[in-house]
Amino acid sequence: MTNKLTLRQLQHVIVLSESQSLREAAATLGITESALGSSISQVEKHVGRPVCVRKRAVGMTMTSAGRRLAEGARDILTRLSDLEDEVSGAPGTLSGTVRCGVSAVLVAELAVELAAVARDDLPGVKLEIRAGLRADLSAGLESGALDIAVMFLADETDTFAYTSISSVPLVLARSAQGSGETRAPLEEALKQPFVLVDSVLGRTIAGRVFDGAGSRPPLTRRAPSLDVALAMVSAGAGFGLFPDIRGLRTAAADRVQLTHLGPPFEPVQIVAAWSHEKGLSAGGEAVRDLLVGIGRQQSSDVAPRSSTMI
Repeated sequence: MTNKLTLRQLQHVIVLSESQSLREAAATLGITESALGSSISQVEKHVGRPVCVRKRAVGMTMTSAGRRLAEGARDILTRLSDLEDEVSGAPGTLSGTVRCGVSAVLVAELAVELAAVARDDLPGVKLEIRAGLRADLSAGLESGALDIAVMFLADETDTFAYTSISSVPLVLARSAQGSGETRAPLEEALKQPFVLVDSVLGRTIAGRVFDGAGSRPPLTRRAPSLDVALAMVSAGAGFGLFPDIRGLRTAAADRVQLTHLGPPFEPVQIVAAWSHEKGLSAGGEAVRDLLVGIGRQQSSDVAPRSSTMI
C-alpha cells in the first residue's frame, strides 16, 4: 500500500489500548467516537488485521496484533519525542528523556533524592522515574521501555552492564511483640516461615543466608512490598531478611526487631544497570553518574548501627 500510518493514527491506537471502550478512548483524545472508529478502521485496512474486538457485553479488547502495534507505536513516539528534545537543546547542554526504573524497595532510599538532584544538575534532561519489582525492571531494560534501572545485584544481572552505586548489609527482622530478647539468633528464625519481598531480591538474599546457615525455612510467604512484608513480620507471620536501607528502619519503627547480619554474610550491592546492546545516551550516562554520587554521599552519611551482630 502506498498510504502510510500517520503519527495521529499511532496515537489513537496507543490511547485505545489503554482504554476500556471506544467511547472512553475518544473522550481521552477529545474527538468523536465516530471519528476514532473511522481512524481505527483505516489502521486495520492498512495492516490487514483487526486491532480490537468490540463486544457489547464486555466492552472492547485489543487483539494480539493490536497490542503489538500499540507497543511499537509507543516506542516510536517516545523516540521521536527524545529526538525533538535532543535537537532543540542548546549546544553543549544535555537534553532528551531518560527513563529510569527504581526497585520498589529503594524508592524512599534513592528516587526522591535523584529527582531533586537531576532537576538542579540536569535541567535539560526530562527524567522519568518508574518504580517496580526486579522482574519488571529487567523486562523494561530488555524491551527498551527503560534506559537505566536501579536494582540489587543478582546472579542474572550479568545479562546487563552495570555500575555499583553502594552496598548495604543485611538485617534479620522478627516480630517485636511479646519478645524481650535483645538477640534474634538466625537458627531460631529459620524455624519460622520466611516472608519474601520482591522474588528475585528475596531469593538472592535467601540463597546466601540459607546456604551459609545450612538450613531452609519451612515455608515461604510472599509480600508485594517492603511495607507489607514488615506488617506480616510484625504480626508474627514469619521472619524477613532485608537490605539495611534507611527507609527500612523508619518503616520498621517499633513494629519489628532488626538484627544486623555481620560476617560471614556479605552485603548486597545496589547497582545502576542498562542494556549491553542499547548502551546509554549522554543523558543516561549523566543520570548514572548522579546515582553513583548519591550512593557515595548516603554511604558517608550512614550513622553507626546499634543492632546486634550475629
